[in-house]
Amino acid sequence: MGADQGKTGLSVFRPRPEDSDLHGRMETRTRAAFGDEERVGLLLATKVRTAALSVLFVWQVFWNNADGLAKLYVLGVILTLLFLGLAHLLFIWLRRAPGWLNHMFAALDCAFVGFVLVTPNPFVDADVDVQSIVNSGNFTIFFLFLMQSTFSYRPQLVLWSGLCIIATWSVVLAYVLGLPGVYSEIGRNLSIQQLVQAYRDPGFVFVGEWVLQVIVTVLVTGGLALVVHRAREVAMARGTIERARANLARYFPPKVVDLLEDRDRPFQTIRRQNVAVLFADIRGFTAMAETMPPEQVMELLRRFHAVMEGRVFAHGGTLEKYIGDAMLASFGVPERGPEDATNALACGYSMLRAMAEWNRERGRRGQVPLAVGIGLNYGPAVQGDIGTGRSMSFAVIGDTVNTTSRLQGLARDLMRPLIASETLVERVRTELGPGGNIMLDPLEPLGDHTLRGRARPIAVWGLPAAEISTAGKVEPLRRPAQ
Repeated sequence: MGADQGKTGLSVFRPRPEDSDLHGRMETRTRAAFGDEERVGLLLATKVRTAALSVLFVWQVFWNNADGLAKLYVLGVILTLLFLGLAHLLFIWLRRAPGWLNHMFAALDCAFVGFVLVTPNPFVDADVDVQSIVNSGNFTIFFLFLMQSTFSYRPQLVLWSGLCIIATWSVVLAYVLGLPGVYSEIGRNLSIQQLVQAYRDPGFVFVGEWVLQVIVTVLVTGGLALVVHRAREVAMARGTIERARANLARYFPPKVVDLLEDRDRPFQTIRRQNVAVLFADIRGFTAMAETMPPEQVMELLRRFHAVMEGRVFAHGGTLEKYIGDAMLASFGVPERGPEDATNALACGYSMLRAMAEWNRERGRRGQVPLAVGIGLNYGPAVQGDIGTGRSMSFAVIGDTVNTTSRLQGLARDLMRPLIASETLVERVRTELGPGGNIMLDPLEPLGDHTLRGRARPIAVWGLPAAEISTAGKVEPLRRPAQ
């Protein structure tokens, strides 16, 4: 199967409106993927919270020294927090949790804990100084909710949780300062000694500690939000890089992919250079496919492509495209090498040996053997990206490529497994010098032939079918980067 690859006259590609549309859709899909990860993170956070509260509940049942209603009050507080967590978990699990609902649960958690802190256990006889709540380490409890929000990978939710903590603790402070007999350092010019002495007074509330707590909360919240935002940006950037690498890996050997990764849009600029081109397809595939179920045809093509692709990459080639049962590969792309033509010929030999081995396997299974035809050529071509942002691919284009497809057709007409142009043969001699005979001995000259669509005949060389098993078993002296 052959196909024209186009002419060498190409214009410089310019960005088109649909390119930005594509990037917008890609960003939308990426953010949608983050939405799924946010849901998974919140599920994990609520599960951990539920497990921790369950353990705390069991511990309070067996180890709390309080009795009767006092103990039930403590257990009720834990159960309420457990219920809030389970309700949040249920909404997330059912995928019925809009963004504002996550914010609502964060606010409810903070508000409930703040209420519990300023409302002493009514069933405990001992007097409790409410103002001691502000002066104690109870504030650190709120950081558990801040930690929970970071599991969402959503900076906005982290910032909201920090705001809820500051707002709740500020309300607690205002409530305590409004109690009878409570005072603070505000409006009083207290020395250090007086401040230390006042701090020991149960009726004194140190507002400076609240200021410090707010500052710490702002810093921690901002830091966590920045870390989450940075993690999202890194993940999005890494996803873009991996998509680009996967796209490059469709065409190039691994080491070439590593080289191209360091370049920004390496194929946007069109380049003209000499390359070796290989075109191969399965003979009689159309007639064969008519007698096979579509599933078997697809499986056959996948196996054929896998066998051929491995040979191309093993010889440092670039896999440009599949065209049904045909494939186009080039050598010397993106950078020219010292043995591009030699490696193209060695690849053709290797493909034929691989097909012979596959046919032996097919024969053991009672399947008919497959015949492949290969055309090889060497000459100038241009390389670069073609298409738009909506659908773009790398291509090698020019008369050298068109001629290669015609040579592959000639291989079918002459019943030869491989046909090479004299241009490629002469290039192999130049690359290998006296050692070139090792690669060229299996070929024989077939004279001049006029190819379809060409006015002048060209000299070609062919490989007899009997030479497939031994052709090119001695590989080139210098190997390309793979």
